[in-house]
Amino acid sequence: MFFGIALIVLAIACINFMNLSTARSAERAREVGVRKSVGAHRWQLGAQFIGESLLLSLIALFIALILVETLLPVVNNLIQRRLQLPNFGFDSLGTIVGIAKDFNFNSLHHAIETMFLFNQKEWGFSNLSIKISGQHAKEALPFIQYVWQCSFPDHPFEYQFLDEHFAEVYRADAQVSTIVGVLAGLAVFISCLGLFGLASYSAKTRVKEIGIRKVLGASVQHIGAMLSADFLKYVLVAALLALPLAWIAVDAWLQDYAYRVSMSWWIFGIAVLIATLIAFITISFQAIRAAIANPVESLRNE
Repeated sequence: MFFGIALIVLAIACINFMNLSTARSAERAREVGVRKSVGAHRWQLGAQFIGESLLLSLIALFIALILVETLLPVVNNLIQRRLQLPNFGFDSLGTIVGIAKDFNFNSLHHAIETMFLFNQKEWGFSNLSIKISGQHAKEALPFIQYVWQCSFPDHPFEYQFLDEHFAEVYRADAQVSTIVGVLAGLAVFISCLGLFGLASYSAKTRVKEIGIRKVLGASVQHIGAMLSADFLKYVLVAALLALPLAWIAVDAWLQDYAYRVSMSWWIFGIAVLIATLIAFITISFQAIRAAIANPVESLRNE
C-alpha cells in the first residue's frame, strides 16, 4: 500500500514538474531567441535545459533523503509500525566468524574506529593479509606470488608491505619534520653567525680592559670565562622567553594526533642545555683569542 502511494506521489510530482517547466518556457522564450541570435545551437539549448532539470532533481533528492531520516520517527509513531531504510539497498546482516582485538588501521591522527572484515565476492574488491617473518620476506614473496597465480590466474599480483603502508601514511609528517629540521638548523646556524659577530665586536671594544686585566695577573681561563659569561646570560634569558612559546607550539602540533605522547619538562631542559652549549662553543673561540692576545699590543699607546 505504501509503495502504491509513493508511486502516486511520484507521478504527481513528475506531472507538476512538467507543468512548471511548460509554464516557464513562455517566460524564457526571449532568452532562447537571444541565445539563438548570438549563435547558440539547438543541442546547446537542449543540454542547458536538461542540465538544469537534472540539477534540480539532485537537489530535491538530497533534501528528500534528509526529510526521510528526520521524519521517519514521526511516521513510525503515527502508524505504530517501525519503518526503516534498508541501508540504501545493502544487506546489513551477516555472520560473525571471528573477533579481533582493537587496532588502529589508520594513522595516529585518528582514534580507533569500528572495523568490519567481510568477504563480499559480488563487490569485486578484496585484500588478502599475510603475516610473514621479517627475516624471510624475500624468500616468501615468490612463493606467495606462485600461489596467487595458481588460485587467481585472471587477476594481477599486487602487494604492499605493512611498513610501506605506514611510510605512505606518515609521509606528510616525515616531510614536515624534515622541513622543520632543516629550517631549525638554518636558524641555529644564522644565530651562531650573529653571536660570533657580537662576540668579536665585544672582544675588540674591550681589548684594553683585557690587556689591563692580564697585566694585573688575570689568567686566560678567567678572561675567557668573563667574556663568555656576559653572552651566556643573554642566551639563558632568550631560552626562558622561548620555552613558553615552544611549549604552546608543540602542544598545538600534538593536538592533531588522537594518540600522542605527553610533554615532559626534561625535553625542554635538554634543548636549553644544547642551545647553551652551542652558544658557548661559538663564543669561546673569540673569548680565548682575546684572552691569549699579547697585552703589549693593546697598551703600548697608553
